[in-house]
Amino acid sequence: FAPIFDVAYGVGKAAVDRLAADAAKPLRPHGVASVSMYPGAVKTEFMDKKRVLRRLGAGTVALAESPVYTGRVLAAMLGDRERVLKEDSGKVVVVAEAAKRYGIVDVDGLYKVSFRSLRGVAVQALAGKGKKWTAWAQRLVPDVCVPWIIMVWAALVSPRM
Repeated sequence: FAPIFDVAYGVGKAAVDRLAADAAKPLRPHGVASVSMYPGAVKTEFMDKKRVLRRLGAGTVALAESPVYTGRVLAAMLGDRERVLKEDSGKVVVVAEAAKRYGIVDVDGLYKVSFRSLRGVAVQALAGKGKKWTAWAQRLVPDVCVPWIIMVWAALVSPRM
């Protein structure tokens, strides 16, 4: 299992996930949902300036989301409070998956695929082969998400003593 970015990033993500899960139950009677949002790679000024996305690979650049994308999804979720309270509260919500549910596109007019999507995995894997291959993956590989249990399987293995 290889951490994304560094230890502090992973610990911070885990803490926010736990906060969302633990806060959901006491907030529910007040009509408040608690979710942990997972955007994909986000095209921020910092990421652009430091060329982080380019270092992560052409597939990451192709799938990167704008900060506006997350904002649009959050706005849609606020307008769908009852469903979010019933189905999403206490859970991780992947921005691209929620955007698909609400029919939201990013500022470039495109639907982004989830990092759990077979299509996203294929685009990442084929990015080094050139645009023809990534275009092929985006057209032909289904946008079906891999279950969380498979995504985190390596993290569930106990460390060796």
